[in-house]
Parts: sequence; C-alpha cells; structure tokens
Amino acid sequence: NQEWQGLIYVLMEKKYDAVKAMQDSLNERKFIMVENLLKTYKEGNLGTKDRHQQNLFHQLANYGGSAPAHIRTLACEEFLRRGVAVDDQDEWKKTPLIWACRTRNND
Repeated sequence: NQEWQGLIYVLMEKKYDAVKAMQDSLNERKFIMVENLLKTYKEGNLGTKDRHQQNLFHQLANYGGSAPAHIRTLACEEFLRRGVAVDDQDEWKKTPLIWACRTRNND
C-alpha cells in the first residue's frame, strides 16, 4: 500500500490529472490505486470524460466487477458526490448501467 501512496504523490507532484489516473487504474484493474487516489484527491470535480465520452462510472461498469465491494462502494459514493453523472451516454449512446449489464457487472 505504501508503494501506491508513493506513486500517487509523484502523480500529484507532476500535476497528473486525477480523473485520468483513476480511468487508467480502473482500465488496468488496479483497484487499490483507485481507492488511494480517491482518498488522496479528496476534492474536485471528477466528471471529466475520455475520448469516447465515457466518465468514471462507465469505467467502473466496464472494469470494476472484480473490485472488492468496499472499493466499488467508495467509488460510487465519491463519484456521485464529486459530479460524475450516472446517466451520461457515451459516443455509442450507452449509459454506465447498459455497460454494467453487458459486462455482467451485477453490483
């Protein structure tokens, strides 16, 4: 866990975008990194979208099914609190719920 914390401080020092860091972590299924990023970057809007117009809920729906339940819960709570829209459509007109159903992410 200290390894992740050290990496997060490097990202912060280099002013790496928190949303991009979380998207990358979710895509790589590095869920502890997502947890640590959320705990470190405690404020600020996270509603930014990627090049496919997907937000962090889309990423969580696509890749978060194998994440520990406490990290999924923390992510959902923080995403909602910090401006991530749960009903946004991506470039394919799909919402995070549609992606969760397609990937069988039942949580």
